[in-house]
Amino acid sequence: MRSGRVERFASIEALTAALAEIVRRETDADLATYGRATLVLSGGSTPPRYLQAVAAARPDWRGVTVTLSDERFVPVDHADSNEGMARTHFAGTGADIVSLRGSAESVETAAKEAGDRLAACHWPAAVSLLGFGPDGHTASLFNANDTARQDGPCIATRRPKDGSARISMTFEQLLQARSILMIAGPDKAGMLEALAAGEPAADSPIAQLRDRAGARLRWVGFTT
Repeated sequence: MRSGRVERFASIEALTAALAEIVRRETDADLATYGRATLVLSGGSTPPRYLQAVAAARPDWRGVTVTLSDERFVPVDHADSNEGMARTHFAGTGADIVSLRGSAESVETAAKEAGDRLAACHWPAAVSLLGFGPDGHTASLFNANDTARQDGPCIATRRPKDGSARISMTFEQLLQARSILMIAGPDKAGMLEALAAGEPAADSPIAQLRDRAGARLRWVGFTT
């Protein structure tokens, strides 16, 4: 998979097999070189469809940190928690799950404390599995103001649609990955192709990430 074209899979099953192999290979490389590795996951409706296969890609995840690109400011046992999703799929694997939510009472404090935890992880990440919204957001960076903020590895943001509180890696922290896979389903096929082709996207966070990440960014789509 290369930046500039979309690698398209005929089914979610074909995609999951490819992702599992990529994650295994990239984390193996960092474990062999550094003795540590980091995997970054995103939330949304697509990751639960492939995470079981990704978690099964390694027989032993010891030495690998699994963390999130962003998180909703909800308890870990809430149905919308990205961390809860990750913990469910990686339970019993030996992976070290690093929380963005933590136990802080305010989203601003949660973001600061998440940044402190991320600073102790191994960077750059071996691989980040990300997505994007139809409005051009990625992680929980929703606009140019969000992408410009650099007050630590994580920041508190608000989803414009409903004002819900989020914790997100900063733009620069998202770029701390050797390989970034941008994954989209059939509902975003046209947008995926346009972004991969380099078409302008109104200075959206996903377009900014594309322009900065270069060849490290891989565009991945699936049909069904």
